[in-house]
Amino acid sequence: MSDKETVLQLIHSLPAEVSLSEILQGIETIAASREDQQEAQITTLRTSAAAASILTQALAEHQSRKNGSEN
Repeated sequence: MSDKETVLQLIHSLPAEVSLSEILQGIETIAASREDQQEAQITTLRTSAAAASILTQALAEHQSRKNGSEN
């Protein structure tokens, strides 16, 4: 769902007497939540990339030791 669609959904779900300040707070809460989700996804990707790098290095070292013991 796009940011615009999310905000429109929020606005449609609010009671008629809600203030502009309360609407703004709701939008800010949504924005902060989305930013947190994006940061978490970036951290997960970085962690996954680091783990893949470590695993690749460990496998290369293992293969090197294995080849060295065969000679």
